[in-house]
Amino acid sequence: MSDNKPLIYVEPEELKFQFELEKPSYCDLKVSNNTKHHVAFKVKTTSPKKYFVRPNTGVIHPWDSCVIRVTHQAQREYPQDMQCKDKFLLQSTIVSPNRDVDDLPPDTFNKDGGRAVEEFKLSVVYISPKSSKGNTDDEALKGSKSSPDNNQVLQNLKEERDAAVQQTQQLQQELETLKRHRQRRSSPGFSLKSALFMALVGIIFGFLMKLCFSSPSSESVSKLHGASSSRSKLGNYSTNYAINARCFTCLLLDIGLARTDEIAWSCTLFLASLEFVESLCSIPNSSLFPYGNCFVARSPVALVAFREFIAMLLPELGLEYEE
Repeated sequence: MSDNKPLIYVEPEELKFQFELEKPSYCDLKVSNNTKHHVAFKVKTTSPKKYFVRPNTGVIHPWDSCVIRVTHQAQREYPQDMQCKDKFLLQSTIVSPNRDVDDLPPDTFNKDGGRAVEEFKLSVVYISPKSSKGNTDDEALKGSKSSPDNNQVLQNLKEERDAAVQQTQQLQQELETLKRHRQRRSSPGFSLKSALFMALVGIIFGFLMKLCFSSPSSESVSKLHGASSSRSKLGNYSTNYAINARCFTCLLLDIGLARTDEIAWSCTLFLASLEFVESLCSIPNSSLFPYGNCFVARSPVALVAFREFIAMLLPELGLEYEE
């Protein structure tokens, strides 16, 4: 394809309206895209109050075409010498594939930005009802033996049929456009699975916060006091040992299996030491569990509590819990 080849072809090359007082008339333009690109078009006129263009903007797919109906509004008086100085301008430019009409930026047909915009000018011609000519079918009717009145009736019926066909095609195009718009608006930004996953993550985070800051049992605290040799050995630490153990459990959910000294250094909520972490592991039903000689892991008590929480939560979300 040569670069000088136009983006679109317009038929006919001028707009012809059958002019009658207080009666609207229309003229259809067929715009064809004979390129491999998506081409956007826009129709402008020097007299926007006299004409109704539908559609006045659109995007034509490669090797496709569309019909633009230009309706001339009803007038109350005849123009001078049946001459019309109105002009139409049809602009076209290449756009990206799958670009919809609503997605076209305001400067699509602006030449100031260096965009290549082609223009096709059309003039307007008024035709009186007496001088209007039909197509080959009408000429055959004129040569027939039918009376002039019958010929006029057949011509009127043919025009009405053509108008109905054009209107049906235009309505089909508008229906397809509305379907595309509805699909775009009804498509959710996130899927239902993504929303449920985010809700589950939020609830799990709330459970972990509750696990960290809930009050400990008096039995666990008293047993920890018995297991500790003295208050001075642990230093100036918090007396709420169960809360401290659960804070370390939250750290283990993030980093997994950790060394005893590593998890003590990772704690930023309170002062911790190697001996303090080992003492927390000795609490009955503690959420911490000594693994080997120098590692700490989540105890079965913490995993069972977390599993029971998930089993209770999933039915509330309408999901089935499987063992």
